[in-house]
Amino acid sequence: MGRRFAAARELKGLTQQGVADLIGVEKATISSWESGRNMPNPFALRAMAKLYGQSVDALLWDGALTPEALVIAAKFDALNDSQQKKLEALWMAFISDSATDAPVEAAMPITSAAKKISAL
Repeated sequence: MGRRFAAARELKGLTQQGVADLIGVEKATISSWESGRNMPNPFALRAMAKLYGQSVDALLWDGALTPEALVIAAKFDALNDSQQKKLEALWMAFISDSATDAPVEAAMPITSAAKKISAL
């Protein structure tokens, strides 16, 4: 969960100190939440969600999302309804042309970058 807190903060271009100042806690407190040593109380969690422009559920969801996927999801959430529908339609058209996920994954920038790095 701490990794999601950090990814959401970084997506907004905020420092730990900046978040601490905005929600009224110490920088060490933000660090402890992002490292998983402690959990924010419900009021602080709600303040972080508002500050990051995300739902509390998005910050707490413990599925398999990587920090990179969280960044992509947060960018999607920031789109208006019309933009989200267009992107979803484009994505569905893109993946419907693929018999497997392999071509889709290979075309993704994160996957391509990971392959380049592993080749080094």
